[in-house]
Amino acid sequence: MGGWPDNILRNCLGLRPGESVVVLTDEPLGHARDALCAAAGALQAKQVHAHTLPGPGRIALIPAHLMAQVREADVIVSLLSALDLAQESPVLRAISGEFHARGVGRWAYGAQIDHDVLAHEFTGDYHTVERHARRLAAELAGADQVHITSDAGTDITLCIGERPLHVETGILAGRGAYGNLPGGEVFAAPLEESAEGQL
Repeated sequence: MGGWPDNILRNCLGLRPGESVVVLTDEPLGHARDALCAAAGALQAKQVHAHTLPGPGRIALIPAHLMAQVREADVIVSLLSALDLAQESPVLRAISGEFHARGVGRWAYGAQIDHDVLAHEFTGDYHTVERHARRLAAELAGADQVHITSDAGTDITLCIGERPLHVETGILAGRGAYGNLPGGEVFAAPLEESAEGQL
């Protein structure tokens, strides 16, 4: 099978034969949903359930069978073509609560996914991404300030203070793992009004 669906399921989420999978996408990513389902079948998943999420702003009835599938899922993949920060999907919010309460499966979440992300970012070597991200996190650990420069003219200093550093590696194979895809992000929220310089 190969390709990005195999990479996400096998390498990022550690899907094993006999496990169950739930795939959630919005309508524009129906082709990605189908590709993930086919890859899950090729990897000998026990059950594969696919759902199309309602568009932003639409009232959604959350089916009882979907919640039951989430409770039993070993792996969940949700991909959205858009991201509306002002209006989180009620279906995803309900599923997230169920997933976190159970604390057993693994969930990869992606938003603003398009063909280029599928073809490029989702085909990356996430074990290499994980090594780079953890090395960068180690370099930033304990830092009070971050100084960012670029050839375009950015020269800015931000204070982190004691705010926590987060690492999104793309490797989500552990029990209860939840994270964004594509992975490869190391971040902390800077202290408000601490920025000095030019962005």
